[in-house]
Amino acid sequence: GTFSLLFTGGATEASEKERKQKEGKIGSFVTKVTGSSSSARKKKTKSSSSSSSSSNSKNFQIIDLENERVENRADLLVFNRVPISVRIFGSCVRTTGDDGSNNSASSSAAASLAPSATRPRFSVCFTHAKIEVFGKERVRVPLERFNARGWIDVTYVDDLIRLGVGDKGSRFVTARLKKSEQRNNPE
Repeated sequence: GTFSLLFTGGATEASEKERKQKEGKIGSFVTKVTGSSSSARKKKTKSSSSSSSSSNSKNFQIIDLENERVENRADLLVFNRVPISVRIFGSCVRTTGDDGSNNSASSSAAASLAPSATRPRFSVCFTHAKIEVFGKERVRVPLERFNARGWIDVTYVDDLIRLGVGDKGSRFVTARLKKSEQRNNPE
């Protein structure tokens, strides 16, 4: 399905710092400018004014298990008029958790969660990213050298919401988009 990212962050300040380090500069930047991270929310509450990029942005995750594809997309409106999309593409497969993917988690909370029939794990491997300006591809970046791999444990899902924990210590809160809200934008 297509989900809008409402929040992501570590469970504690220490795990939030660890998450940012593991995500890397690009991942942390995209999360921050879209206003989805716990650190971005803390800054917003300290000041009544928010940056133009945070207030005019959206962060999405599209999971297509049938075709084993995933896309993370951040749509930004820079200077309140320039639409920019950062799209990260990869593969996504449901795993049993006995594939060694649990070893990448150093967060004790993430490591303690084991996938099961009610708590599925999805292994992801991001292959490339695109930056689009006004809907036209401007930059394409291969991600092989960044080892952009990880997993997500789904801790709760229904018709409206999905909660999850990632291998880098992130907690996710996402809302499922209705069919009418989804932008059909193939790779």
